[in-house]
Amino acid sequence: MTKLDPTLPVGQIAVEYRESIPLFERYGIDYYTQGSRSLRDACYLANAALPDVLTSLEKLEPSRQEWYAQERDWREEPMSALVEHIQKVHHVFARAQMDRIENLLEQMASIDSERSPHFYELHKIFLKMAEEFRDHMLEEEEVFFPYLLQVERALKKMEPLPRTFEGYNLQTHPLRILLSDHGMMGSEWREIEKLTHHFEVPSGASHRLKELYEALREFQKDNQRHVHLENNILFYRAIRMGLLDKGGAHPPTSEKTIH
Repeated sequence: MTKLDPTLPVGQIAVEYRESIPLFERYGIDYYTQGSRSLRDACYLANAALPDVLTSLEKLEPSRQEWYAQERDWREEPMSALVEHIQKVHHVFARAQMDRIENLLEQMASIDSERSPHFYELHKIFLKMAEEFRDHMLEEEEVFFPYLLQVERALKKMEPLPRTFEGYNLQTHPLRILLSDHGMMGSEWREIEKLTHHFEVPSGASHRLKELYEALREFQKDNQRHVHLENNILFYRAIRMGLLDKGGAHPPTSEKTIH
C-alpha cells in the first residue's frame, strides 16, 4: 500500500484498500459507523498508536484468502446491484441471526446456572437493538432503497429526479436518520462488547453460553461489513450525488464523480 495521509477518512481508506478492513478490526478502529472521521481521529478514539497503524497499513498486501477478495468492487457497480446484495445477503443474515440470539437468550433466562454475571443487561440491550434494527431494515427496504432505484432509473433516462423527500431538512431527511441509526447501533455493540469482555467465554461456561457468544461475534462481524457497504459506499454515493439536499429534487452532479 502507498504511504497514507492520516487526515483521510477512515471509511474511504476501507473502501479504496479493502485489505485494510481486517487490520482496522484488529485495532478496534471504527471504519463503518464513523467512517467520515480521519484516520488520525479514529486511531485516537480506538486508543491505537497512529504510527503503528500507518506502518501496518503501508505493509499490507491483498490476500486472495481473505473474504474481501471474493467481493465485487461495489464502487463500480450500479446502486441496484449493491442494494440487492445488501438485502439478500446482509438483511437475510441479520434477521436469522437476531432470531437465533433471541432464542438463546430466552432459553438462558430460565436457567440460573447458565447466565453470565451481566446477563440481564445484555438481554435488555440486545432486545432493544434488535427491535430497532428490524425497523431500520424495513425502512430501508420499503422507503429509501426504492427511492435510490428510482433515482438511478431517472439518471439513466435523463429524466427529472423523484421528489419523494422534497421539503425534508438535513435533520429529518430519511438518509440522515438511517445514518444516525447506524451510529446508535455502533454504541450498543460497544456496550455489548464490554458486557461480554469482547465475547470472551468464561472458564467453565456452558455450551449454550459459548453458542451465544459465538452467535453475537458472528452477528457483529457481519454487521460491520453490512454498515460499511451502506455508510461508506451506498449512502456516500447518495450524498455525493446531492440527494440529501432538498430531498434530491435538483439534478445531481454526475454519478461518476463518486468513484
